[in-house]
Amino acid sequence: MKRELFLPTLLALSLRVALFIYILLYNPSFMIQPDSPTYINPAENLLEHGAFLKGSHPDLAPETVRTPGYPVFIALSYLLLGRRVESVIALQLLLGALFPILAWKTVEELGGGERVKRLAAWLSAFDPLLLIYTVNVLTEELYALMIALTVLLTLRLVKRPSLPLLLISSLFSSFQAFVRPVGLYLPFILFLYLALRRRFKEGVILLLISYALVFGWMYRNYRETGVFEFSTISGANMLFYRAAYVLQFETKESWVSVQERLRRELESQAQGLNEAEKLTLAKRMGFKLILSHPLSALKALSRGALGVLIDPGGSYYLVAFKAYKPGSGILNRLYELGFLRFIALLWRDYRYVFLVNFSFGLYFLFLYIASLWGLWRNRFNPDIWLLFLISLYFVLISAGPEAYSRFRVPFEILIIVLSSLGLERRDQPSIDSL
Repeated sequence: MKRELFLPTLLALSLRVALFIYILLYNPSFMIQPDSPTYINPAENLLEHGAFLKGSHPDLAPETVRTPGYPVFIALSYLLLGRRVESVIALQLLLGALFPILAWKTVEELGGGERVKRLAAWLSAFDPLLLIYTVNVLTEELYALMIALTVLLTLRLVKRPSLPLLLISSLFSSFQAFVRPVGLYLPFILFLYLALRRRFKEGVILLLISYALVFGWMYRNYRETGVFEFSTISGANMLFYRAAYVLQFETKESWVSVQERLRRELESQAQGLNEAEKLTLAKRMGFKLILSHPLSALKALSRGALGVLIDPGGSYYLVAFKAYKPGSGILNRLYELGFLRFIALLWRDYRYVFLVNFSFGLYFLFLYIASLWGLWRNRFNPDIWLLFLISLYFVLISAGPEAYSRFRVPFEILIIVLSSLGLERRDQPSIDSL
């Protein structure tokens, strides 16, 4: 490994180890977040019963809400390092140290110079979002790595096509969805990119292999529950988050009260259905409600996209360091007061929250401006648009009322690469001229 790459890689690992030691000593409960047990339970059942199940013996049932990618990762960490949550975090520390390497290699595939590669590596080593989720038993660290690898392999496939690389790229484009179902439609973005780059045959093969595995898992769910879905979590998201958010704009009720009303409606229509069938019904109900209110749906989409992009994420660090209590309801005041009065409230009553988030906000504003400049400077290079389209895909598909900084993690490396290209010196040739 080059010295220029070794140092940011070492820094990325050191920062993660230091944070892990602090959390382990002073706030170990931070490692387990509300979603964590829903991944740990099927992982434990994989080890104990050799099947992807939820619950505990004798009340076991097929798991269809979570996909097997992250639970398999948890089970592997248990096998390698012992059956405790610290084993999962330890393995994620090593994954986090790979981000500078992936950023460097991605810039290299795009034709960026040495300075740009070094900058991307250092930014990815310091990045606060990529750092903090290392110490949670959540999908973020593994998924960000999968997306970065998928992009890197796809870029290489265009320049150096080969059957082994095509197979590996296809597998990664499918595996990422098994870690987080939000990536279910990502292979279509990759197909469009490959077609644009005159690799239509490779794009078709990638699409077929990716969805062969996806359909295989959907068949498994159908066989177990009678529902041909990749993940039934899409039903809960569609009705209780996306549709409820749309109805909030229509009815002016609170989001919580709309959710409760939708739950009652679902229960009245879902009598006699198993859980998977009930969530499939919820998906149909939510989709129908969204289509019935297109203007409010557009408003909800734009508001949710802003939530993905503008939340600085500083409060999550305060939670990690026990300086802020989650669920305090501060963010709810934003909708009541408006932006300027909300900022005044933070400055008056939550000054430390304001200062930390303001600092983080400046960093991400810098990244956004630099990445947009990098996109503009290299706008005639089709490879650049792959990074932009994937980032846009995650912004739009994650744009719900629950959206916050966590939902930027999957494409954070792509933003870092684009921003590094934007900071390329003018006396160096831009990559679209190479």
